[in-house]
Amino acid sequence: ERGRRGMDIARRLGIFQPVLFGSTYERKVKNLFGSALLAYWPLWENSGSTAHDISGNDRDGSYSGVALGEQGIGDGHTCPFFDGASGYCNVYSTDLRDVFNGSEGTAMIWAKPGVGALTDGAAHDFVRLQVDTANRVCIQKTATHNNFALWWEGADVLEIVSLTVSTYVWHHFAITWSKSADQVKVYVDGAQSGSTQTGLNTWTGNLALAILGASSSAPAFPWNGWLAHALLLDRAASAMEVAKCATV
Repeated sequence: ERGRRGMDIARRLGIFQPVLFGSTYERKVKNLFGSALLAYWPLWENSGSTAHDISGNDRDGSYSGVALGEQGIGDGHTCPFFDGASGYCNVYSTDLRDVFNGSEGTAMIWAKPGVGALTDGAAHDFVRLQVDTANRVCIQKTATHNNFALWWEGADVLEIVSLTVSTYVWHHFAITWSKSADQVKVYVDGAQSGSTQTGLNTWTGNLALAILGASSSAPAFPWNGWLAHALLLDRAASAMEVAKCATV
């Protein structure tokens, strides 16, 4: 009530300046996607082992071997560092398994490579969602220098886009898939990379693994660098939505 009175007085005095509520990055994500968010892990914790899901669905993840409280993407929050050896974040739950849509969806994440990670000759996964090796979604820096691959695979039919990233700064990655539209699209820094993939096979089975910063909890192919603002949708995001998420 006091705030409304102050705004009324300011208007009458001609000094009112509108305030844009929901202008932070996380509010932008929530405003864009609403109930389409299956999970949203901003990865901004400074301590503890829980990666909180702020989508409202409480599908929290668990950190292992990461350094929290590192400098983030510039949104005023921190992020974790993954050491390329033992760090990962397990976001699998039976609740996520039951709602994950292997036929229609989107995965997005911000990633910044660690020193030397782009040219170390090793593969580094930073998003892995899978039933098995025939049905999976992956975002990976491959063993080839400066090469990244994003793929969706259904019933052993692979839809993959490779791209080049050669700078050690924050990049936004997204992959969208839609069996009904027969399309897989890949985006980096808000722009589509490569051609739209078609000829999708049928996703088979229930999600059995969901992990950030590695391809398994061993961990295998561990990420070397920083990650922030990982999210999953139950539909394919539009190009405009991805572009908006690729800006802080």
